Amino acid sequence: MTFIRPTHPLLAAAVVLVLAAWTAPDAGAATFGAASLTVTAGGGLNASTYNAGSFVLENLSLQGVRIVRVRIDLSTALLPDLVFDPLGLAGDTVAKCLTIDSNPGLVGFVSPADPCSSPFSAPHDGGYQVLTLDFDDFRSGRSLLFSVDVDPSLIRGAGAPGPGESGSVSGLELTGATMQVTFSDGAVLQGALFPIAGEDGGSRAVLRYGVISSLAIAMLGAPPLPATLPSASQTVRLTGSPGLHARLLRVEGSLETAGLPGNGFDVEPFEADTVVGVEQWAVTLDVSGVADIPVNLTRASPDAGLNFFVAAPVGPSERTGALTAILVAAPESCTWAPARSPQLLLEGQEVRWTPLPGATAYDVVRGVLPTLRSTHGRYDFATTDCTGLAVSGTSVTDPALPLLGGAWFYLARGRSCGGAGTYDDATGWGQAAPRDAGIDAAPASCP
Repeated sequence: MTFIRPTHPLLAAAVVLVLAAWTAPDAGAATFGAASLTVTAGGGLNASTYNAGSFVLENLSLQGVRIVRVRIDLSTALLPDLVFDPLGLAGDTVAKCLTIDSNPGLVGFVSPADPCSSPFSAPHDGGYQVLTLDFDDFRSGRSLLFSVDVDPSLIRGAGAPGPGESGSVSGLELTGATMQVTFSDGAVLQGALFPIAGEDGGSRAVLRYGVISSLAIAMLGAPPLPATLPSASQTVRLTGSPGLHARLLRVEGSLETAGLPGNGFDVEPFEADTVVGVEQWAVTLDVSGVADIPVNLTRASPDAGLNFFVAAPVGPSERTGALTAILVAAPESCTWAPARSPQLLLEGQEVRWTPLPGATAYDVVRGVLPTLRSTHGRYDFATTDCTGLAVSGTSVTDPALPLLGGAWFYLARGRSCGGAGTYDDATGWGQAAPRDAGIDAAPASCP
C-alpha cells in the first residue's frame, strides 16, 4: 500500500487484526433444556455448509422443555470475516438462502417472511454474521436439518468454490462460532462450536446446564502473538484445574486470493480464508493444573503457514466448555520468501507497518510521487531511497521532507531466510501493475 507524505486523509489509519477470546456466559438459572448443533459431520476439510442437511439442530431437553429460538453468530469463529452469504454479495458468486432440508412442521419452524433476508442480522462486508431461527413446537427428541451459504468475505466476487476451495466452508472452519438457544422455560444457554474428535471437517456444540472449569492457553517463550517465529518447534501450555480434561486444536490456514481484484477484499494481517491442515490432541491437566503439548508449526505453501491454536475444556459426555483465546503463529520459511507486502502507516517522521506472516525483517523504499505519476508508474525512475534495509522491527524513522508542494510514497516488503519478498499490494485496495521489477531496477532501491 502506498502512503503519501504529507499524510493523505484517506490513508490516515491502518487496520490491525485482533483475535479475541470467546467469553463464557453465566450459567444462568437451572434448566432441563439442552440442545446440540452439528455442522458438516464426516464431510472432510472441503465440506460445505451449502450442501443439504449440513446443519443438524437437535433438542436434547428433558421434562418437556422446548426450543424457542436459536441464534448462530459467526463473528467469534476461528477464521475471521466468515459471513452468511444468502445473496452472493459477500463471498463467491454462488449463493444459498436459508433452506430447510427436513420437515419444518415437526419442529414448529416459524417460516421467515423472506428466507434470503429476514433470518439474518449484523451486516458485515456484504453478508451477515448472525442467523436466527424461531420455533413454536420444537419438542425434545426432534431435529431440524438446514443449509445456508457461508463464505469468507475476503474472496468477494470469486467464482465458486473460490481460490483453493476457500468458498467451501466446513463445520471445522466454523470452530468458535457461538450458538445461543432460548428454551420454553425462559432459560438461555450458549456455547461454541468445536471440532468433532477424530474428524477434520465437522464441528459440534452441545448445550446443557452446568459449568465446566475454564482453561487458559499460552505458547511458551513466544513473543506477543500473532507473530512469525524462527523455529517451527513450539510448546503450547494449557492451564486450569488439576485433572481437567481438555482438547487442543491446531489448524494451518491459508490465504487463497489468486485472481481476485486487489488480491482479495479487505485483507488484514495474519488472516486466512481456508484450512489446509488439522491436528487435535486430547490431554489431562496434571496435579499442578498444567499440560505442555509439543507442537510443530507447518507451512504447506507460500500463502499458507498461518497456524491457529485454540483449546476447550471437556466435561461429561464430551461436552466442551468455553474456548480459550485463539493463538496465531507463522513459522519462518527458508523455502519461500514472504508472499505479500505489509500495510503501512505514516505518523510524523515514523513509517510503521503491520507484522507480515513469514517475515523476520523488512525493507522500506521511498520515492517521488509526481515522478511516478508523470512516468505512468516507472518505479525505476521514481524510487529514490532505501529508507530501511533488513529492519528487524516494524517501524523506521525518516526525518527528511519533500520539496514544498511535493510528495513522497513509501513501500515495504518482508524478508526471511527464504529471501526478499514483494512490494506488491495485498491489502485489498489493488494496484495497476507489478512493482518489484521496477523498484529493484532503481539505483537507490534496497539490495
